[in-house]
Amino acid sequence: MCEINLKLMNEPAVMKHLDILQSIITRMANNSASCKTWNLTVITGLIAFSMGNQNIPLWISIIPSIMFFALDSFYLGLERHFIDLQKDFVKKLETNTLKIEDIYVIKSKRSFCIHLEFIFNGMISFSTTFVYIPIIILITLLCLEII
Repeated sequence: MCEINLKLMNEPAVMKHLDILQSIITRMANNSASCKTWNLTVITGLIAFSMGNQNIPLWISIIPSIMFFALDSFYLGLERHFIDLQKDFVKKLETNTLKIEDIYVIKSKRSFCIHLEFIFNGMISFSTTFVYIPIIILITLLCLEII
């Protein structure tokens, strides 16, 4: 490793930049976990109300499940994006291609298509698919009165 890299790695600005990226990644992971928690809370309440009161149809509980699935997938996609940004930053640091302009600049890709890509990539993840799909199937089966 070059002597310049050793100096840069110990710079407070570099360490703070990595800390900022890691805090963003942690926040996205926490948001993802909160989506799962809120989803279970909301649909449990809706199912309980619909079973006790026929004024609320049971199929309504599928709407928050789909919405939380999309939101959770978006957070997961963003988390992966920021992990990639962190890896790119570290790679620049290791290959001695890091410029002073790279520090404290956190540019996320922003466009509707990119955000849809984040959602799609999150939806095919194990951590979302095997949580939300069984819930949606269960609600559908309850609506069809198969169970």
